[in-house]
Amino acid sequence: MASGSSASDAIRQALVDAVRLRRREQMHIESLALMHDEDDLAESRTVLSEMDELRAW
Repeated sequence: MASGSSASDAIRQALVDAVRLRRREQMHIESLALMHDEDDLAESRTVLSEMDELRAW
């Protein structure tokens, strides 16, 4: 509120910031889980290999 915003605006912004932080934390947790998911890693390698075969060069 030091910036001149109302209490309602400050609360709204705090809620928006909290949701963004929670989403970032959840994405971080999910990305760490995927980094150690052997099935997902194998699928990624397969897709990359297939894409490499499709290259024109």
